[in-house]
Amino acid sequence: SESSDRDLLDLIRRRGPLTITELADQLGVTGTAVRNRLARLVGSGLVERQTEHVGRGRPRHRYQASVEAHKR
Repeated sequence: SESSDRDLLDLIRRRGPLTITELADQLGVTGTAVRNRLARLVGSGLVERQTEHVGRGRPRHRYQASVEAHKR
């Protein structure tokens, strides 16, 4: 919903960049819920994904507010 997307965006604006696990812990929701909200926010250009390569294995992703998000 729009209000849950706004809560996620506000958290990213204040504390980002954050991982999905960090966002889920802060908001008290599942990682899947965070991923669904992030998909909408990334699609609308309000959130950007950073990729971090830490050692071997899969890269870690952190999410931060875009320049556009800070204008709102």
